[in-house]
Amino acid sequence: MDLSSALMRFPGVRIVSDPGMPSRRFVMFRRAGDSCYPAVYVDDVMMHRGGDDPAGIDDLVDPIAVAGVEVYRGQAGLPPQYWGLNSSCGVVLIWIRKAK
Repeated sequence: MDLSSALMRFPGVRIVSDPGMPSRRFVMFRRAGDSCYPAVYVDDVMMHRGGDDPAGIDDLVDPIAVAGVEVYRGQAGLPPQYWGLNSSCGVVLIWIRKAK
């Protein structure tokens, strides 16, 4: 299963395809009559700033390497280190398995 398919299981998450390259998919959050792109972090490193910057979510990491995913559709419950201008739409945190 790819990452975008897994994220579709979260409430309020919408996955859209790039019209020019349908295999490239972006994660969006639905909010009161609007949609926006969340900021995306992989192991605490910002990969996409969100807002009007779409994240080609399946291009970021190999889904087999993913240890966990956290989805915050706003600042409620969002850990303070991720607060800021880029978190107004929400944040996706992706955690990678560590090699043993």
